[in-house]
Amino acid sequence: MLTNRRVVTGHNEEGASCVVFDSTMDALPLPYPPVALAWVTDGLVASNEGSDDTCTAVPSIELWNAHNAKFILMEMQPGDEHPTHQTDTVDFAVVLSGHVRLTLDTEEVILGPGDLMVDRGARHAWNVHGNEPAVMVAVIVPAHPRSGKDA
Repeated sequence: MLTNRRVVTGHNEEGASCVVFDSTMDALPLPYPPVALAWVTDGLVASNEGSDDTCTAVPSIELWNAHNAKFILMEMQPGDEHPTHQTDTVDFAVVLSGHVRLTLDTEEVILGPGDLMVDRGARHAWNVHGNEPAVMVAVIVPAHPRSGKDA
């Protein structure tokens, strides 16, 4: 289970840089592999004002399709299935450990530690390739829907 530390910086009342949050990230209660939400911006052009924790949203498809950026950490165990899905986003992902199988409509790709993937709204699914858990980090940003997009 995810137990990663999250350190968020900001500014104090005098304008000096400081740590605003230093805590363990909890996995979101989702019906598929654990995802921890490290940060959510308040819009496409993020604000660095305030000191509110933006990671209190209830997970839903609306959260993933909202017009803001998300920074997530995902852990998958062998046998876990991250279901086929498609969102109006561009996802920038990095495999930190283990190996994952990226399944697309026309092919499969095996990704390992250090491999980068940019998903441009393509229908896809994830699962672990091998017997070791896999951990990925991703930044998800909104995108215009693709014309002719399949449901």
